[in-house]
Amino acid sequence: VINPNLKYEKLHVDITKSEYYIICTIDNLKIYCLYLPPTPSLENNLAIQITESIPLSSNVIICRDLNARMGKVTGDSRWNTKETKLCKTIREKGIINWNAKLQYKKYTRINFQVHNNTTENSIVDCFLSSNDLQQPTLTIRDDLAILGSDHKLMTLSFILIDHDVATAYITTFNNQIQEKNLINKLTTYLTYLATIADISSIIIENQQENIDTIEYLTEEFYNTIYYSLNTIITEADYRPKNWKWFWNKSLQGRANFRQACYTRWRKSIGIQSGLWWSRYKAADRDLKKEVKQARTAAYHKFCEKLDDDPTAAIPIVKRIIQSKNKNTHRYTTKEGPQHAVDSMAQYLEGIFDGSNLPKPQNQIIHTTNTTNISNTNTTEPLNTYDFYDCPFTESHIYNAIKRLPNKKSPGSDHITSEMIKPIIDSASTILNHLYRISWITGYTPALWRQSQIVPIYKGAGDQTQPNNYRPISLTSTFRKIMEYCIQDQLYQQTDFINMQQGGFKPKLSAIDHAVVLDELMHRFKTNNNNTPPTVITLDVAKAYDQCPRDTIWNTMHNKNCNPRLLNILKNLFDQVNIQVINGNHQSYNFQPITGVLQGSVLSPQLYSIFINSLPQQLSEIHPVVFGYDSIKNK
Repeated sequence: VINPNLKYEKLHVDITKSEYYIICTIDNLKIYCLYLPPTPSLENNLAIQITESIPLSSNVIICRDLNARMGKVTGDSRWNTKETKLCKTIREKGIINWNAKLQYKKYTRINFQVHNNTTENSIVDCFLSSNDLQQPTLTIRDDLAILGSDHKLMTLSFILIDHDVATAYITTFNNQIQEKNLINKLTTYLTYLATIADISSIIIENQQENIDTIEYLTEEFYNTIYYSLNTIITEADYRPKNWKWFWNKSLQGRANFRQACYTRWRKSIGIQSGLWWSRYKAADRDLKKEVKQARTAAYHKFCEKLDDDPTAAIPIVKRIIQSKNKNTHRYTTKEGPQHAVDSMAQYLEGIFDGSNLPKPQNQIIHTTNTTNISNTNTTEPLNTYDFYDCPFTESHIYNAIKRLPNKKSPGSDHITSEMIKPIIDSASTILNHLYRISWITGYTPALWRQSQIVPIYKGAGDQTQPNNYRPISLTSTFRKIMEYCIQDQLYQQTDFINMQQGGFKPKLSAIDHAVVLDELMHRFKTNNNNTPPTVITLDVAKAYDQCPRDTIWNTMHNKNCNPRLLNILKNLFDQVNIQVINGNHQSYNFQPITGVLQGSVLSPQLYSIFINSLPQQLSEIHPVVFGYDSIKNK
C-alpha cells in the first residue's frame, strides 16, 4: 500500500524477482519487503540463502518478517535456530537492526492463544540497512489493528539524502572488492609469478593452471562490476519501437482505454452498443487532444534544454542532420538476417584463412623464449622479477582509462568506458595486477580476445555483396586500455621502420607526404624542361585482413624486440575469436589465420612493420608510403 500523498515521482514496484519479497524503488532508494514462512514450510538453510541474496548496498533498506526471534539482540524473551544463523550473517556484514537500536524490547507481534486464554509476545519484524540513516525514528503502534493481523504497525522515518549515483556505485564496487578479497588474491598470485618469471619451463608446465587462475580472477572482476551496476542503477523501462519520441505512459494508458472501449462496442448489442460507441468516441477525442499537448510539451522541453546549454545545441543539431543523411543499410540476404551474418562470416573466414597469399619458402617461425639460463637450476635462489621492462603501471593505466572516448560501442563483455571511469582508482589497481600477470604468462583473458565484427557499408558498389563492407572490430574496453599502455613500448621497440613510411606514426600524417610529393613533382618538372612526372599509386586491397602476422613476429624477433612484448602481442592477435553481428543476430565463431584487427589501437603500427620492406625494396625510385597506400614518382 503506497500513500497517495507520496511526493516522489520515480516509484517502481517489482514483484517478479522472488516469491518471498517485493522491491519498491523510490528514486535511488530500494526497499525490500521480505517475508519468510516458518519452518517446516521453508527450511532454515534456504531462508539464509534468500536473505544473503539481497544486495546490501548503501541505498537498500529491508523491512522483514522472517518468523525468527533474535533473543537478547532485540530484547526478545526467546530465540530460535533460524535467527541464530541470521544474527551471524548480520553481524559479519555489519548490518544495522533499527528495532534493536531504536525500540529495544518493544514487541512487534501479539498472538492471542485461545486454548489457554493468554497472549504470546515476540519480535519477528524489523528494519535493516547496511548504512546509517539520517535522523531515524521508529514508531511501533499499539492502538491500530492492521487488517486483522496480529502484527503491529511499524513506521520508520528518516531524511532521504539524494546520494549521487556515481558515489553509490564506487562505494558498492569497493565493498565488493573487499568482500571478494580480490586485490589480495591478485597480489599473492602476481608475487608467485614474479618469483618464477625467469624460469619459462615452470610457467609452461603450469600454463593450464595459470590460464584457469587468470580466467577465474578476471571473472571475479567482471562480476564485481556487474553486481555494482545492477545494484545501484535501476533497470530502465524500454519503450516499444513503435512509440513516438513524445510518447509517454499517460498516452499509452489512454490508447489502451480507447482500444478497450472499441472492443466492448464490437461485442455489445442493444442499448449497450450505443453507450460504448459514445465512450469510444470520447476516448478517441481525449487521446488525440493529449497527443497534441504531449507533442508540444516535448518540443518546448527540447528547446528549453538547448537554451539552457547552448554548447549542447551543436552536437544535437549535428546528430539530427546525420540521422537524416546516414546510410542505415545493413547487409542482408533473401534467406534472412541469420543467413546474412553466417554468409558474411564465411566470406571473412575465407579472407582470413590466408589462402590468397603465396606460400612462404621458409616455414620456420621464430619463437620467443624468456628463459634465463643462469636461473634454470631451481636449487639456486630465484631472482624476483622487478617489472623494469613492463609497460603496465597504475599511472599508465589511469591515463589510458582517461583517454578512452565516450559513447563508443563495447565488446562482448558490454563494459563501456563510462562504466570504468567512475571507479578509475580501484580499477587501475586491479587492472595493473591483471595486466602484469598477462605480461609474465603471455596469456590474456578470453573475453579480451573476443572480437565482434560489424560490417559497415563502404558507400560504393553492390550492397548485396559482402566485399563492399568494411569489417569493423568491437573489442573489450579492457583490451583497449592494455593496448594504450603497450603502444608506447611498441613504438620504441620498432624504431627501425623506414622514414619513408609515415602511416600512423607520431607527429606525421598524410598531409606531410602530400607536401613531399608536391615538392618532388615540382622539382621533377623544373629539372626536366617542364615535363610532367608520372605518378603511380598502389592501393593494397584487404591490406589489414590479409596481412601475414608471422612476418610481423619474425621481424620483431630478428630486431631483438622484448620477448614478453612479443608473447603478449601474439596472444592478443593469434588467439582471437571472431563473430559477425548484425542487429540482434550473431554468426558462429572462427579464428583468423591472417590479418590484424581493424579497430585495434596497435594494428596500424603492426601493419607498418609488415609493409616496411616495401620502401626498402623500392628505394631506387623513392616511394612515399602511407599505411597501405604507396606512391611511385617517375
